[in-house]
This record gives sequence, structure tokens and C-alpha cells, in this order.
Amino acid sequence: MRKYKYIVLSNKKPTIHGHRGCHGYFPENSVEGFLYALNFNIEAVEMDIVITADNQIIVTHDLYVNPDLCLNHDGSRIEHHNKMYFYQMEYKEIEQLKTGLISQPRFPFQRNIASYIPLLSEVVDLIENEVKNKQLKVVSYNIEIKCDNQLSGIAQPDYKTYASLVLQSILNLGIGQKVIIQSFDKAMLREIRNINTTVPVSLLIEDEISPFEHINELGFKPEIIGIDFRKIKLEDIIKLHKESIKVFVFTVNEIEDIRRMIDYRVNTIITDYPDRVEACFRAY
Repeated sequence: MRKYKYIVLSNKKPTIHGHRGCHGYFPENSVEGFLYALNFNIEAVEMDIVITADNQIIVTHDLYVNPDLCLNHDGSRIEHHNKMYFYQMEYKEIEQLKTGLISQPRFPFQRNIASYIPLLSEVVDLIENEVKNKQLKVVSYNIEIKCDNQLSGIAQPDYKTYASLVLQSILNLGIGQKVIIQSFDKAMLREIRNINTTVPVSLLIEDEISPFEHINELGFKPEIIGIDFRKIKLEDIIKLHKESIKVFVFTVNEIEDIRRMIDYRVNTIITDYPDRVEACFRAY
């Protein structure tokens, strides 16, 4: 018997998105983590992207080389005071960085393995081949565009160029029908929508402001609202669903929180631990 009761909005359970691959068990945004996530009943892999100096799209969460995640090519530590933006580096230099070897206290089950920052094209090709060769469930791609409007020209190209590079890459990779583009940056989502009206977009929110105020500021109705699960309100879920807007919640890792989100019948749970969500489904 459950210790609590929540209002159940429908009989349909949420889908699962593997956050940064399978962040709870492998280094974030690593090839190894994305492939491991395919072992679970996920609908999509969630990942972050950034642009390099030579207009390559890399899969990484930060706009700069994070010294808490990356080591130099020789394994030495990177100085915290020396902020290096990826947009000022070519990929041939970036791929020499070592990731996955610095322990992450927030993720005690994460494996320390030697990894690197991959290209989006490489990640997609490896996932598609893995799915095909092992006859796995086809997955989609929930791609978060990382940007900062105060760093245009320093940490990123201008919005139009950035959006065009991403959309063209998605087209070239042949995954246009199974991509969601998400961002906290409303200007980026507006630019994406100006160029392409068919790719679903998700507006990310992590504050106490009403989702509908954010939507009004965005200027159009997105297909999805992605909300920090700690900020979600049941009444907002009901209203958003009435507007045919899907509700994704991030990043839900603890069993009690997962159960609550299942009961709330959000559309998707983004998690570092897909296995925990699966276990909750089985016990539901």
C-alpha cells in the first residue's frame, strides 16, 4: 500500500528520457552513457549541445571546458580561473580532452571511465547502429541547445546561425522526425520556430513563475513545457494538458519523487536513473 495518494489524471504512464544519457551510471553526455541507456525502456536520450570554433556540434552541458569534468590531454587538471569556451576551440583540440575520470560525489554509482566529448553526429550514428544491430527499441533525441545571450560571439554564434547549424545537422543526420529541441532560452526557441515549424520544441522552466507567463513571453505555444519537478503544480499540469501542451519533468531521481510524477501523469520523466523509473512502473 502506498504511503500517500495523489490525483491520477489518466491511465497512461509517463515515458522515460535518459538524462545526459545515463548520468547516474556513466559520465554525462558520454558515448558510453548513451549506449547504456538503450538497455532500458526509454523513449529518448536527452543531451546537451554546444558549437565549436569550426562550427562542429559537440555533446556537452557547458559552454566552456569544465575543470570539474575535464582533464587536459595528458591527464593533468585544468585551472579553474582559465575559462576556455568551446566556441573558441576547434574540435581537434576539444576531442583531446579527457572526461569521465573525475569522481562526481553527487553520483556515487557513476563509473569512472576514460571518455571524451563527442560530436552530435557520432552519438547519433552510434545509437542508430546499436538500435539496428541489436534490434532494440527505436529511440528519439531530446536535444537541449545551450546558450547565453550575453555571450554571443564569445561562447556561441548569433542565434540565427546557431539555430540554422543545429537544424541543418538534424536534417543531414536523418533524425528530423524523432527530435525534440529544448532550451531555457526563449530567443533560441523563437529562432528555431522561425526556421522550422515542424520540429517540436520544449520550453524549459526552473522557477516559480507560472508556465503560462513564460509561454506569453515566448510568443507562441510550444509543444512541450519542461519543468523542474520541484516546481511542478498539479493545477498547472491540468491546464497545460487542456491546452494540448505536454509536460516533461526534470531531473527526477528519487523513488518517492518518481512515484509522485507517475501519479501526476506527467507526459515524460527525465531521469539519471531510468532503471528506477522502470522499477516504479513495475510496482505501480
